[in-house]
Amino acid sequence: MTTSARKAFLWLVLFTLAYLAVELHFNATLLSIASSAVSTAAQISDVEHYGRTVSGFGFGLTLLGFLAGSGFLPNSKLALLWGAGMIASVGVFWFAPGEELAFVFFPVVGTILAGLIAYISLQEPENTGILKCLVVLATFMTAVPGMYFGQKYLLDELVINPSSGEDRLLAKNIALLKSGLSNYSVAIDELDLEAMGGRETPEAQTLLSLIGAVAMNAEPFVNSIMDNATRKTIVEQVARNRMLVDLDEKYAQYQDAGANFERDFVQIYGKHSKEYGDVPSRAGRKVDEEWSRMQAELDNSFKRYTAASDQFLEDMREFYGQIYPDRLQRFYKSLGRCDTRACVNKHQEDFNKQWARSRSKAPAPDQMAFCRRETDGEAAGRAVGDFAGLRLLDLFDNLQGDRQWKCPAEPNTVFNRVVEIHIPSFTESSGGRPPFMSQQEFRAHSSVIQEVRNQLAGRGLKLPASWTPLNKQAFADAVYEKANGERVAKWRTSITNALGFYLPPGLSRQQLISQKDVQSVIRQKVGDDIYISGWRWDWSHEAFTRQVVLPRIDQAIKDEVSEFKSNAVNYADGGSLEELGKSAYRAILVPVISLTLSLAFAIFTAVKAVSSIVLLLTGGHRYALIASKVAVLAAATLIVFAPLSITNAYTESGAYKRLHLMAMDSSPAVASLADWTIRIEPIIAPIGMAMVRTYNPLGAAIVDAKSENDDESSPTRPVNLPDDYAPELNANLVREVQKAVGATPDGDYGPNTARAVRNWQQENGYEPADGRISVRLLQFVRENT
Repeated sequence: MTTSARKAFLWLVLFTLAYLAVELHFNATLLSIASSAVSTAAQISDVEHYGRTVSGFGFGLTLLGFLAGSGFLPNSKLALLWGAGMIASVGVFWFAPGEELAFVFFPVVGTILAGLIAYISLQEPENTGILKCLVVLATFMTAVPGMYFGQKYLLDELVINPSSGEDRLLAKNIALLKSGLSNYSVAIDELDLEAMGGRETPEAQTLLSLIGAVAMNAEPFVNSIMDNATRKTIVEQVARNRMLVDLDEKYAQYQDAGANFERDFVQIYGKHSKEYGDVPSRAGRKVDEEWSRMQAELDNSFKRYTAASDQFLEDMREFYGQIYPDRLQRFYKSLGRCDTRACVNKHQEDFNKQWARSRSKAPAPDQMAFCRRETDGEAAGRAVGDFAGLRLLDLFDNLQGDRQWKCPAEPNTVFNRVVEIHIPSFTESSGGRPPFMSQQEFRAHSSVIQEVRNQLAGRGLKLPASWTPLNKQAFADAVYEKANGERVAKWRTSITNALGFYLPPGLSRQQLISQKDVQSVIRQKVGDDIYISGWRWDWSHEAFTRQVVLPRIDQAIKDEVSEFKSNAVNYADGGSLEELGKSAYRAILVPVISLTLSLAFAIFTAVKAVSSIVLLLTGGHRYALIASKVAVLAAATLIVFAPLSITNAYTESGAYKRLHLMAMDSSPAVASLADWTIRIEPIIAPIGMAMVRTYNPLGAAIVDAKSENDDESSPTRPVNLPDDYAPELNANLVREVQKAVGATPDGDYGPNTARAVRNWQQENGYEPADGRISVRLLQFVRENT
């Protein structure tokens, strides 16, 4: 072997060792998921995807091994190139979402590689390094999707989809039996996982992974468990033990969830409620603030009004000075010389023009505006010739009685007439308010009241129609009404933003929890599997068990019984339970196929890797090559036959041996593969388990068996009960009943316990008084002791 070939071969060995590590990791992951009683369909699907990807990797390396044996590997300088291509091929399946990218990636890349190989073969046949590299990549990229999709097709189209409704129904029941074995609810004769070391040992996990396939092919055993009475017993034991196990832990989780709800929900509601409740106290201060503000605004408005009135008076004095006495005297003297109406009208027009040119905003008055009638004394004096005023007896038409008019009148009268003439224009310019009102008159004026009402309405205060600025109580009511409206609107917005939906204010804690939307939130938090209507967060341990756990047990039993009572037609293609049946069938068959292949590939690869390392160290010497092939052949022989001499507690148990013999009659291949794997897998599994503890992308339940078995709070398996007893409770709850009825609290239901229970039932009026322990009796005991 040349130095260049040795380096290229070294890369192949390194990739082989990497594959071996990945294969062991997958093997342990599959073992953990397949043996778990709570594995989901999604986990089974993910681990299948993982397995097909790893198989493609291994198959590709196998083909490259044949190429290497023929000396067809590129030199070491191109090793990184074909190595990167190999990693990319595997990565497409492992990291790409779904399988869509693979359907595009491999045909496109494969076409490109095929074109390059053809081109180089024709144009540059001497460039063997690149040609070999491309052939290696093309081989690997063909092997990976070929194995991946080939496995998928074979499993789906030749195993899962052709399965009958009877097969799927049987798989559903076998899965239930497997769950019962896993959580110590049932035992197959002396095959008792808890007594034999627990379910976390590699031996137990291997048995749990493969027992389903063995049991499905053990026809006499199948006939026994398909009996409705037997299945109902298994259902009751499995469902109850699954729900009643770790009650303290479930209650602690309930309390933790309640504390989180208190923090994330109740406290938020309480915070907003406090802010909502503080508004009325703040509204009292707001009343005083708003009242003082209104009074100040009124005072300022009155000051402006008073200033305008004063200015109006000054303007009137100035105007009076302009027309009295000269202008009015001339006007009336001119009128006195008129002897016709036309003359009077002409002088009136002249006066009007002069008035219009003045600063007055009022229209010009008629000629009598600044006159006054004679008093009695003036009239008497005029009769004896003493009156010296201007008389217009013959000119004016508006004489009244025998009295005459004095034009113009005295200064005060004229001034007052000037003011009176201009009051309407002032009133109009000041918004309807006449001049010279007192402060009380000003506040009581309708225009002032309306202005204040408009201002307050702009600030959101709604006042009654009869309100005046003197009515503080009505004002306070309006402030409170506004504050309450604002707090209601703020409450609606803030509580909706904080919680995602509206809740009315002022709810007590229990009223809050009882709200429909709150119950929906609780349902989402705790899950549909345990939520009940009218959920509370203040249940005691006993109340939680009674209200939540026990009803869920009954419902779980009903659901399981309903499923196994379903006719096989419902599990057939097109039936209502088709997908459920396929999932159960897949969960039973995939482990025996995948675990066996994975284990065989891992062992074969390990032997092959050792052989390859020897070849590298010896330089590919002829005798070393022969020796390595002999070693591989010998290892293959040992892999097939050596496990027959390997035993463990489960393979030696009478129950397993009987199941195995029954399965050999129906399906020798499945029984033989399962037996081979059950014997050898526990030896190899710990290596992969250590890897999974470090990297666990699929969430496999890798549990330290020693720590769980040593845990004092670990669940107690159900007791072995008489044949005529329908087992419903585990040993802890049997002890609870025993204490209540005065029997020895040993958790074992026997004749003494049955007698004590019957006596207690008769004394306390429980019907039927049959001495049997049931969930109903447990509830009755708790309510009456």
